[in-house]
Amino acid sequence: MRLDQHDTSAFNTHLRSGRFSYARKVLASNATLSVNGSIVNSFDPGGVDRTVTMPPLQAGRFFVVANVGTANTLTVKTGLGTTINVLAPGETTVLFSGANEWVGANAPLDLAPFGPTGPTHSEGLVPDPGVGPVNADPTLRRFLGELGWQTLSSPVTPSVDFFYSMKGGAVTVTPLGTSTLEYTTGNSLLTILGNSGSSPKSINFTLNQGLIDHNALTNYSANQHVDHTTVTMTAGLGIAGGGTIAASRSFDFAPSELTIVTPTLADYALWDIVAGGPRRGPWSSVNAIFDHNALVNYSVNRHIDHSVVSIVASTGLSGGGDITTSRSLALDINSLTTDVPAVGDFLPFYDISGGDTNKVAMSGLNSVLDHNALLNYAPNQHFPDAASDSVTYGRRNAAWTGVPGEAPSDGVRYSRRNAGWTALPNITVSNVAPSSPAVNDVWIDTT
Repeated sequence: MRLDQHDTSAFNTHLRSGRFSYARKVLASNATLSVNGSIVNSFDPGGVDRTVTMPPLQAGRFFVVANVGTANTLTVKTGLGTTINVLAPGETTVLFSGANEWVGANAPLDLAPFGPTGPTHSEGLVPDPGVGPVNADPTLRRFLGELGWQTLSSPVTPSVDFFYSMKGGAVTVTPLGTSTLEYTTGNSLLTILGNSGSSPKSINFTLNQGLIDHNALTNYSANQHVDHTTVTMTAGLGIAGGGTIAASRSFDFAPSELTIVTPTLADYALWDIVAGGPRRGPWSSVNAIFDHNALVNYSVNRHIDHSVVSIVASTGLSGGGDITTSRSLALDINSLTTDVPAVGDFLPFYDISGGDTNKVAMSGLNSVLDHNALLNYAPNQHFPDAASDSVTYGRRNAAWTGVPGEAPSDGVRYSRRNAGWTALPNITVSNVAPSSPAVNDVWIDTT
């Protein structure tokens, strides 16, 4: 049938037969559909995920796109890059254009599931499992994997049977008897042997350790796997030693680093409890532990009960008592016996210059006491001696006054002055100076 109508407005057209244009190809790159291209398109992505771009919108136009590959996807997009559909292998979509959008409807290429070997066998989108090996145990089960159909190996025993159940893509296989299940991956990275004959069940793993990524294991913690050469133990104040944890390290007590201060009762003292490790406590607690009387250099003679030691006031003193508190001593003159001191008796006195208390004999006071400074001293009642200068003196105006007498007979001329004789100067008249002049002598030089 051929219709060469353009923009027809005919209704209820009855088409008895016809066919749509069809194209099938293996893509080597992304594809773009054309309004002049095939309506039905079967694409094999060719081993890589591909993109199929639709032509511009044109109301009423439709296309069929099918993914006929065995792997990889086809992403169908508009000319503006908007994704309409993503087709997995075996999926088909019918795309209808409206005035403003593409509308798609998906369907598998073959909705019939493949059947097992036997009367119900059918081919689908998976490889045909075939009729099985010749003379094989009819109870064996095969599984489709990356290498194709695989058969579980078992001893050639007709009674051996395997049961399996599919759970979300995982296979649970339970052996009967003492048979061994062997699972081998396509690249032989992991082999699991499950032995059903032992109780409890045991599984032996044979691993290729070189292909296991330690850091990708479940529950791997980066904080628990640290390069020991990058972690350093540093000794703080009062401690010496340390280094990286790549080797054993020692720490020592370094008291020389500590600052010297006087502790208070609120500060802490450190000690070690037997089988209990180091502890700390305030110095006030230490006071209750140490036995004062058991300390080194303790002297009994220097530690006496103050209540048994007393200060006794002797003759001339009062006061005293035990030394549990402060005591006062005072002079008690009234308690002394009245007596008259003799010249050889002693008087106590405090020596200011020496800072101590001494004694002095009664006779020693004569050189200390000032007669004229004694209480009730009357100068008019105590005449001092006149000067010892060969002058005759008399009392006048509460003092000694010289009485004139004859001038000395020494060849010097004298005159009276201030109640005494005063020597007159010698007068020499000559053109030669006197050889031994005295003070106040006069020389008249005739020349």
